[in-house]
Amino acid sequence: MTHTLTRPRLAGSLVLLLGAASASATLPGCGGSSSSVGRGAGAPPTNVVRMGAATSPKYGAVFDAMKRDFERQGHAFEYTLYQDYFDLGDAFFDGEVDVAWNTPQGHARAVLRSGGRVLGPIARDVDIQYTAHVVVRKDSGIDTIQDLVGKTFCLGSSESAECYDVPRYYLRQEGLDIEAQCVLTSLDGLVDLEMNDRSTANDVLDAITAGQVHAGAVGEKSTRALRADPTSPLKVIWVSPPFTHCIFTTHADYHPGLLSTFRTVLLSEHMNDPIGREVLVNEGNDRIWVDSANERDSVWGFEALVASIRGQPLTRTRPAGLVIRIGAVCTTPQIASFRALARYFRKAGEPNLVYVLYGTQAQLDAALHAGKVDLAWNGALAHARALERTNGTALAAVARDTDLATRLHVVVPKGAGIADLADLAGRTLVLGSEEDAALSALPRHLLPAAGLDLSRVTLMSLDGRRDAEWRYVDDAAAVVAAVTGGVGDAGVVDQAVADAIAADPAHPLVVLWSSPPFGGRVVTALDTIDPAVLARFRQVMLGMTLADATGNTVLVNERATAWHVGSNDGYAALRAAIVQQQLPLTTSR
Repeated sequence: MTHTLTRPRLAGSLVLLLGAASASATLPGCGGSSSSVGRGAGAPPTNVVRMGAATSPKYGAVFDAMKRDFERQGHAFEYTLYQDYFDLGDAFFDGEVDVAWNTPQGHARAVLRSGGRVLGPIARDVDIQYTAHVVVRKDSGIDTIQDLVGKTFCLGSSESAECYDVPRYYLRQEGLDIEAQCVLTSLDGLVDLEMNDRSTANDVLDAITAGQVHAGAVGEKSTRALRADPTSPLKVIWVSPPFTHCIFTTHADYHPGLLSTFRTVLLSEHMNDPIGREVLVNEGNDRIWVDSANERDSVWGFEALVASIRGQPLTRTRPAGLVIRIGAVCTTPQIASFRALARYFRKAGEPNLVYVLYGTQAQLDAALHAGKVDLAWNGALAHARALERTNGTALAAVARDTDLATRLHVVVPKGAGIADLADLAGRTLVLGSEEDAALSALPRHLLPAAGLDLSRVTLMSLDGRRDAEWRYVDDAAAVVAAVTGGVGDAGVVDQAVADAIAADPAHPLVVLWSSPPFGGRVVTALDTIDPAVLARFRQVMLGMTLADATGNTVLVNERATAWHVGSNDGYAALRAAIVQQQLPLTTSR
């Protein structure tokens, strides 16, 4: 392997990989009881399926589509993405989520933490009868696992069942104790200089290919290409007994009505339905979800994993120092941003940046005001609402340079004979989502101040409109589509869309009017935040530059070139609009 490798600072004992169970009965030998594990204060809601997962680049698309599928079928659904599976496990037992999309080891941790009082109701079809493989070079002279005695054996991340605990356990059952009989090499925890993970199955294969080790363990998905390629220098010499890979986890006493809803919606998803296909393809299913009620217990095959990690720590101890907790609304770009942001903070010597991505702004607002996060990456309206809820004491921690003075714009078709705002009298003005300050609340407030009598204009709001696949179509792009399609005579758009219109000489629209500047997106904190947390967060963020590779990833993804200390001054007009229009201080989306 050619990457420069460094080891991160690790705290506590090594947490081994875990497996999963398919039945609610306590597994033999599992200690404890469900009463010994807390599930958070108060009973969970019985009218909403609350799902949690760890962040993955594809999960923005997966869970957005899944949420739309539940809502299309008349069911309430929330999702929350946590930084990793340890945080997800804690959220599951703290009662923040009731269904966890788990790795096999994450589910097995739940088995042991609950004394076996969890269910594994559904898995992907590609995760049933999964196997781990031992791989060697074809020219190594190694043909069986007995030939590995005295040889170097490579394991990957301890958070990968197929690269760690499954092969260790089953090889021992078949007579090869790789810890005692081989020279063991572990990539667990290995990162490069940009804090990228270097303990994956691909890294194990790279080490074998390069001749750095004789053998290594990976999953069947990682060996498909080499098995199909006769020119590959690698070969598989051992295949483990089957087990189930990723699986959903619920408590054994999960509300039966919600469990039934969860099963019904997922099991109804199929490739011929656009929303179902979006879920299945992005999640990596072959065709369907598999219901554990239709499978024999032995098919799930997690007993070995549970046995292999019994006695190991089931939770993680974070390194000493500040814990900086930040939340945002989940989108695919935000997943990329926060994964890079966590790496950037680790590079800066702050391993305890903890992020949570929520499925809705309402969830993020609730988390900030309940103290579950210290900082919230907010839109302008959410920050103004926080200012109103706190009588102006909320703080603007940092903002992108592109958000310090943003504007909203009224656009009209070229050649429409509309030269100024007065010409909109008797015409239709299209507004967008009421959850976007620039598309609804601010134009209603600022346009009269600019001389437009709104009583002489027909206001058409797209707020809440959905398409056939249940997506909201009330953003600035939808406003542009309405105006170019002749549905309205003019429309209100945000800065990004106005910039795109101005940059395209062939665009059919032109900017008629631009508002005074106002504040845009900002990281919000309450005045109860630990001053040391706020100061350190600002220090690290303000030091981010495009010249730093990891910082560059964050900034480019966030469409910024630098971060600045935020200011509440840019939100006066929006706060006035909230009061004048009697807007709610919370949102349902």
